[in-house]
Amino acid sequence: MRSLLIPALLAAPVVSQDIWFPEGEVRVELPLHVNDYGDGGIELHVDVSVDGKPARFLFDTGAKMAIDEQFAKEHELARTTELLGVGVTQVASMGSYRVRSLRLGSVELENFIAGAIDSSDFDGDGLLGSEILAACVVELDLVARRMILHDADRFEPPEDAHRVELMKSIGSVDCRAKLGGIARQRCVIDTGNATNVLLHWPFVRKHGLLADSSRFEASEIVGVFGSSVVYGARLAALELGDVIVTDVPVDLVDESAGGLTASGVLSANLGMRLLSAFRLWFDGRRHALWLASPTGRKRVPYRDTFGIVLDRDGVDVRVAYCLAGSPSEPLLEPNDVILEVAGEAAPGDLASVASALRVHDQVDLVVRRGSEEREVSLERRHWLPLVAPARSAR
Repeated sequence: MRSLLIPALLAAPVVSQDIWFPEGEVRVELPLHVNDYGDGGIELHVDVSVDGKPARFLFDTGAKMAIDEQFAKEHELARTTELLGVGVTQVASMGSYRVRSLRLGSVELENFIAGAIDSSDFDGDGLLGSEILAACVVELDLVARRMILHDADRFEPPEDAHRVELMKSIGSVDCRAKLGGIARQRCVIDTGNATNVLLHWPFVRKHGLLADSSRFEASEIVGVFGSSVVYGARLAALELGDVIVTDVPVDLVDESAGGLTASGVLSANLGMRLLSAFRLWFDGRRHALWLASPTGRKRVPYRDTFGIVLDRDGVDVRVAYCLAGSPSEPLLEPNDVILEVAGEAAPGDLASVASALRVHDQVDLVVRRGSEEREVSLERRHWLPLVAPARSAR
């Protein structure tokens, strides 16, 4: 079983917001804190200040603004009304707080309501939600580990980027995607979902994807309102606009899931591991997401980390666990410390080790297990069962 972060879509009331750029500036750059756990997913955090108090927020386009209940109480934020929180797999009531000022570097967002959540399941003080996209263009450069905020009135899309049309939505960033050959499926672009693609139950049921659940390894997703069982699989292709990502890992929910995954409104959540293959521009004014791949090509093969889920132990990058059936499962064990990747000393941070693993189709590792050093050779292969949505299934 593995535990993955799926934050909530928060049904907060719409409150008018103003955003202020420093005079004469059209863009502001912020450090982007990237927690890359390899095949365990990617989380993006930014440093902010909330009513003058320093905080670190998870960037989550699948949710509205939210703040940790404990943080809000400690800093005496003004509590407002009870809200309905619609999580990805659960629904629950929640409190809310009024935020007078949220600063991201020298950019300030004023006057909004933030839902109250328990952030103990992820590293952060709250969620930087989709409201920010109505106020400015948000660029994510994971290679440089920067978030860049652009003045929306003066932003020009990059010439080499591919456009994905965004749909009008309340509280999330939605688009149409082609999932395993099934076109025009409404999906949420969800940077708060650390993993790849979460296929919702109505889509799974309609296309017969869990007709034989014994084919799949079960795992668990955990969100702010509860957990749900999912089944790991793979789609041959996923299309966003004219960009095609091949061999995409997906998680299938079953009939036990509630919340957004049971509603029938959406077919899937497109998570951060899938999106991390691109440089991204969220352009709310033009109702567009712009994608640029490192190679400039429209067809992008998905690159995993051989099934390794990474973690840190002090200064060491270690194996948290390996996914069932993956190339790494019979060769590595939890707590193995990664010393070398392809003949080079392992970088000292998660994101760099994960990036190094994704580069190679065959890679030699040196790991430390207890007091012993071991050499391990991994070869890339598909281990997740392929699912092909059936157009006529019910």
